[in-house]
Amino acid sequence: MRRVATGFTLIEALIALLVLTIGLLGAAGMLLTSVRNSHNSYLRSQASFIADGLVERMRANPLAIWGGHYNGVLNGTTPAAPTCGSSGCTPAQVAGYDRAAIARMIAQHLPLGSGNVACQTTGTAPVRNFGISPVNGQCRIMIGWNEKRDVDAAGFAGTQSFELVVQP
Repeated sequence: MRRVATGFTLIEALIALLVLTIGLLGAAGMLLTSVRNSHNSYLRSQASFIADGLVERMRANPLAIWGGHYNGVLNGTTPAAPTCGSSGCTPAQVAGYDRAAIARMIAQHLPLGSGNVACQTTGTAPVRNFGISPVNGQCRIMIGWNEKRDVDAAGFAGTQSFELVVQP
């Protein structure tokens, strides 16, 4: 009499389990890559927001742009915000406050972040107390940070940068 085998054998069940495990590991790898890329996108957005914030501060203080008070490196060595007397702040003091605030934002939101501002003006500076003239020239704002990328060998943390060139 012949016996008809029904059901799964142990080998078939183990092979099915192996195929399922490989599929789940692939899905977990894709999820990890998605989370990492999402974080890198967040860092780029923060760099963009910080640069835009600096541009708005610069547009509100054109005399400091003409004086070159926004130029320089923005990192942990940026001087602390100045204190103003009872007569108010000069454009240079406002620029110093802005630089210190932006340097703090870079340090808080970007890993190993730093920045640099380089403004080149052309023509003559506006006369104070006679309205605000637009700045002739351009300002280059560069913000850099470290991020982990999938394309780097062995998860090497690469330096990324965001550059914004504007006429304030």
